[in-house]
Amino acid sequence: VALAALKKLRSRGVIGPNDRTVVVSTAHGLKFAQSKVAYHSNEIPGMVSTFANPL
Repeated sequence: VALAALKKLRSRGVIGPNDRTVVVSTAHGLKFAQSKVAYHSNEIPGMVSTFANPL
């Protein structure tokens, strides 16, 4: 939910392209494993995976 809210706020211009944000995710890592793989593979459109740890 937190990431979806961030994406909505970004698309509406509430959060600017150069604003720094933090999303606190309390979900279990195994529940969203594919999202984590996509992040570390730098495969999420419009997102720079600054802290990616590619295999």
